[in-house]
Amino acid sequence: MHGSEGEVGVVTLLSTLTIRKEDAMARKRITLSLDEDLLERIKQAAQKDDRKISNEVERILIKHYPPEQNFAQSVTS
Repeated sequence: MHGSEGEVGVVTLLSTLTIRKEDAMARKRITLSLDEDLLERIKQAAQKDDRKISNEVERILIKHYPPEQNFAQSVTS
C-alpha cells in the first residue's frame, strides 16, 4: 500500500536547532512527514559533509516548515 501523495517519507531528526532567540539552543527530537523532493534534499545535504549536516538540514526545515509548525510535534529528548 502506498502512502498518500506528499507523504512519501517520514524522518526523525535529532539535531541542535534554534527555537527562539531567547531560548538560545535546545536539543529536540522532531518527527515530520516530508514530501519526496524535500526528503531527497535532506539526504543530499547529509552526504555533503558531516560538519554541514545540522546547518543545512536546519536551513531546509525552517524554509519549508516555519518554527510554529516545526515544533508542534516536537518532543524534548
